[in-house]
Amino acid sequence: MKNILLIITFLFTITLMSQIMTFPRGSYIVNMGVIPQTVGNGLKPYGLIYDLVNNYDVSVKWIIRQGKPKDSFDFIHNNVRYSGGPFLIPKQYINSTTLSRLAYWVTQGVVLDTLVSDEDLIVTYHLNSMPNWTINSTNSNVAIDMYPLAGIPNTSYNLKSPSSLGACDDIFVMPHADPTWADHSNLRTWNINNRGAIFAMCHAVSVLENLVNPSNSAQRMNFLSNNGLIDYMSHADGTPPYNYFFNRASYNGSPISARVDDPVFQMIGKEDGAHLNGSEQIFIPVAGAGSGWRNTTKIGCYDSTQSNVSSFPNGPAAVTLYGRGFGQTSNGLVMYQGGHDIALTRSGSSRFTTAENISAVRQFFNFSLIAMGDKNPALLSVGVPSIMFTNNSYNVSVNASSPVGATLSYEWSSSCSGTFANRYASTTTFTPDTLNLDSNCVITCIVSDGCNRRIVNNTSTNIYAALPLSLLDFKAVKRNRLIEVKWVSAEESRITSFDVMRSYDGLNFEKIATLNPNNNAQTNQYLYHDYTYNVNVEIIYYQLKINENDGSFKTSSVDVIERSQVHPDIKSINPNPANSDINIETKISGRLINQILIFNSKGQLIKSFSLFDSESKTFSFDVSDLSKGLYFINILKKDGHTITAKFAKS
Repeated sequence: MKNILLIITFLFTITLMSQIMTFPRGSYIVNMGVIPQTVGNGLKPYGLIYDLVNNYDVSVKWIIRQGKPKDSFDFIHNNVRYSGGPFLIPKQYINSTTLSRLAYWVTQGVVLDTLVSDEDLIVTYHLNSMPNWTINSTNSNVAIDMYPLAGIPNTSYNLKSPSSLGACDDIFVMPHADPTWADHSNLRTWNINNRGAIFAMCHAVSVLENLVNPSNSAQRMNFLSNNGLIDYMSHADGTPPYNYFFNRASYNGSPISARVDDPVFQMIGKEDGAHLNGSEQIFIPVAGAGSGWRNTTKIGCYDSTQSNVSSFPNGPAAVTLYGRGFGQTSNGLVMYQGGHDIALTRSGSSRFTTAENISAVRQFFNFSLIAMGDKNPALLSVGVPSIMFTNNSYNVSVNASSPVGATLSYEWSSSCSGTFANRYASTTTFTPDTLNLDSNCVITCIVSDGCNRRIVNNTSTNIYAALPLSLLDFKAVKRNRLIEVKWVSAEESRITSFDVMRSYDGLNFEKIATLNPNNNAQTNQYLYHDYTYNVNVEIIYYQLKINENDGSFKTSSVDVIERSQVHPDIKSINPNPANSDINIETKISGRLINQILIFNSKGQLIKSFSLFDSESKTFSFDVSDLSKGLYFINILKKDGHTITAKFAKS
């Protein structure tokens, strides 16, 4: 199962999965919980993620332990407690190029560790897309200060007025402004129609929440409040120390809560000091019946002792908060933070960043990562066979959708040589070229929309070579308490030895015997009896390695022995042996199956049957044209798994 969990990875999207994945030894951990928090260990990791994802198609995994206490660990490995929402880079993405980039980011202060053993972890998010931020064209410098702290290039953002926002814009950042309905009304439309995300700070927040269309009072900008906020000039500043994670079972008739394991609030320690500047440090809902924060608003930091709260009981006085615009799941996310300059604290003529500033800036980048999930293409299913043989054609497919209704395009590629019938179709065929050796191959499909948002799916498949020219036949047969491995070879003048190889997972083979060639001019028959196999293993794989006198070698196709001879998902195969027709009764319906393939004992594809779109669980095939011998049935399920069985033709 550990191999299977790493087969499919989802790139250039952020998807809440909460799935267990096995990370192999050698995967990298980005330690986000180092104390004290510095720009290097707390913010540069976001630059590392931006770099790897945006430039090298790396899928970074976000690990957040559900239900953890504040600043507690997310997982423990090699006696190190990792907290603050660590990121993991799976070993499959580690190569000379990515190692060079990791080495660079270590010089910037990022703290990296490696897994010293395989580790099963619950992945909360697949972090695989970096946004293009849009910063309000006026008063933009406060927001721009955050990007160099993280090492994110200035090409990651553009400057626009809110009226210019459209379908291809992701996140609008308004650090300091005096919004008006005339200039900013498009934010409402963009948030609703394009799932546009909004980040605002300082007194731009209360001004924005109180905007009303002068021509239609029903159209308002109260994204996170029910009836607007107290004007920033009408309340006092915050009074730290602040409280964290506002939770109340009954708040204005509805529950409201924020969680420590919320991805936006992944930071270490406090953020109080980051918000003690500017014209609005806290935000308070206006008085009156029905006023208050929407019950979908999550308040991560708040002031329970602020002097105006008692006279405006619809509080609390929020410092950092976010939620869906107008509380609707179909709208974009909106986040507010108090204070004028969360990135830098001013002290006389010098400017410096504190650990509390780092906590606040981390929330901005966390929010940005989460918001991207609203717009990226979503992968619904993948159909790529887990086993292929050279010079045979196989159907490959992806099913994806766009959350914002964009038209999607597709592009297929492969790490091994082969041909796609149509590289730009969601469903096509792939024919691997001739290989001398069995190999692992990654089939990639990039799904993108017209705004260059994309998801990249990598699926691992095993490509088996055809029988070498010197090998006429190779098979394994179960005989009572032993397994008989036999083969027939022809020209042997270059052959130095035969190695009998055995595997219990179909990927990792070990040598169990070596036989010398007969070196006869005619065909030669060989037989090896395997008494040492694990009788408790359901499936055993055998392969022959042919060593030649120049130091090279070739491998045969793989033969499979099943302990029960029938896969658990197959109820029956009859008649077996078959003469004309064969009937396969499964435990799964045809709508879950992509293809059924029949291979001969040499690994050659003989027949294929595609797209069973019915509820039937019984399938019949005409095999009268097949030669006498042993055949393999591969049932390729739409979830990417393969069911393997055998039958004999009489």
